[in-house]
Amino acid sequence: MSTTEAEFSAACATGKVILYLRSILEEIGISQEHATVLYEDNQGAIMMANARQPTRRTRHVETAQFAIIDWIERDLLCLEFVESSLNCADAMNKPLSRIQYYDRSYRD
Repeated sequence: MSTTEAEFSAACATGKVILYLRSILEEIGISQEHATVLYEDNQGAIMMANARQPTRRTRHVETAQFAIIDWIERDLLCLEFVESSLNCADAMNKPLSRIQYYDRSYRD
């Protein structure tokens, strides 16, 4: 699986969790007027999600994962780009030098 496909798949799985949490918030009376922002550091995954439909190059990706396109169109979810240098999650899933790791952990 390419990194774009992996990121797209992870964004879809995260989108499901976001929709679940939004439904809980609605149920307890906290209205969700704006789309929930999902930060993504892979431009290809963002382009796939904003493409409105599968393309010739993405036909092999599972159809269920393209539900994210519907969520974006219904203004439930919004994918925004975050640079890898600002992505705190990278410290947990990418090999970083000691300096980069400590620099990220003290940024907050």
